[in-house]
Amino acid sequence: MVVGTGIDIVEIERVRDAIFKNERFIFRYFTEAERTYWQSRSSKAESLAGIFAAKEAVIKAIGSGYMQDIEINHDASGKPFVQLSGQTAIKIAAIKEAVMHITISHTRLYAVAHALLESRCD
Repeated sequence: MVVGTGIDIVEIERVRDAIFKNERFIFRYFTEAERTYWQSRSSKAESLAGIFAAKEAVIKAIGSGYMQDIEINHDASGKPFVQLSGQTAIKIAAIKEAVMHITISHTRLYAVAHALLESRCD
C-alpha cells in the first residue's frame, strides 16, 4: 500500500553556485557519507543536486523530516537507497513494514528525484 510519494527537481547551476559560494551549504544539508560520495564523483554538482532532490522527495513522501536524518547512499551497482536516522527514522518505524523507494535522474540543467513510501502490510 502506498503511504506517501514525493518528487523534487533542482537546478544544477544553483547547487553549483551554492557549493562555491557557501561552504556551510554542504555541511548543513549533507551527511559525511554523502559528502564523501560527492567528492568521488566527476560530475560533482550533478551528483549533489541529485542527492539534494532525493532528500527533498523523501521528506515529501514522509510528510516531514530533517535533511541530516536522511542519508542517500548507493549500492555497488550505483542504485540509490535511503538510510534514515533520528526523528525521521522514528516516524517511519511507526509504519508497519515500511519500505522507501527512490530514483534519481539528471540532465545537464536539472536533477530530479522521486520517492515512494510503501507499507508491505495488507
